[in-house]
Amino acid sequence: MEYVEKELASKPVDPEDIDLTIMFKKMAKIPRFLLKFLLKKNIKKIREAMGGDSRDITTRPIITKDEYIPGYKSQVRIQIYSPETTQVRPLLVFFHGGGWIGGSLPAVEDYCKGVSDQADCVVISVDYHLAPEYPFPEGLEDSYAAIKWAVVNKDELNINLDQIVVAGDSAGGNFAAVICLMARERNEFSIAKQILIYTATNLVDQMIPDDAQDSPFPPGMMKVSAVMVDLYFKGKVDKRDPYISPVYAKDLSNLPPALIAVGDQDFLYKSSLEYAKKLDEAGNKVKFLLYKNANHAFIDDTGNSDQANDLVREAAEFIRN
Repeated sequence: MEYVEKELASKPVDPEDIDLTIMFKKMAKIPRFLLKFLLKKNIKKIREAMGGDSRDITTRPIITKDEYIPGYKSQVRIQIYSPETTQVRPLLVFFHGGGWIGGSLPAVEDYCKGVSDQADCVVISVDYHLAPEYPFPEGLEDSYAAIKWAVVNKDELNINLDQIVVAGDSAGGNFAAVICLMARERNEFSIAKQILIYTATNLVDQMIPDDAQDSPFPPGMMKVSAVMVDLYFKGKVDKRDPYISPVYAKDLSNLPPALIAVGDQDFLYKSSLEYAKKLDEAGNKVKFLLYKNANHAFIDDTGNSDQANDLVREAAEFIRN
């Protein structure tokens, strides 16, 4: 495994981050069953509050197109980004983060456009159905269906089917990792590479306890994250199912080369490194990027975050080479 640490300028503390810290401290005192009820009741407001402060970093026109395509059970919206030429290109299919209950295409648009520009590739960003209204496996299967649609429409998209890359951040990274397993098992298309950005790969024990002495996170944050995981499911599930926690797959061999990136202040840092090591031990090519002083969801600040801008460059290089 290639292991790289990067220390770049950190983004100044946002006053809204201080407000979130206060909110998480209050949530730490709320019983888990009640917190789950409150999150479901206020799901619309929670979704509206997600996202960062990004801006366009492209250096040339990138065509943006909306489409509605067949999903798992109903239509799914996608956004397609592509440079203004007609040559056949690699395809990157991106799945946004948001704890399976939120996130959006606009939150990751500038990141996706930046990669399209610098990698000279087509990018499809998938607006999969969200929990709790659409629990597992709907969002996952929507995301898989988007790749199947792209394969069928390869001529219209001008994509090379030998250069399909999957990527995602956080919950979306979970989908990207799982879809690599699904593609290997279902044999309907081939994935050439995977890009996993602060990815949730272990839903059993990925979280650092709120009371851990070395935890850099405000009290309550881990409880909220655990409740988001609860909302992803309907009824009892085995969280060791590889389609939920890919780190528990019995066989991780013969998977696409992986670029795995995470910040050292991210609660998914340890589980991201664990998955990178397991992929490496199974004989897969892995590059692990650790961004010093970086927290969760930094690609939402593309254009205003040195870490996010660097990861655009790293992802583009990984796709091209």
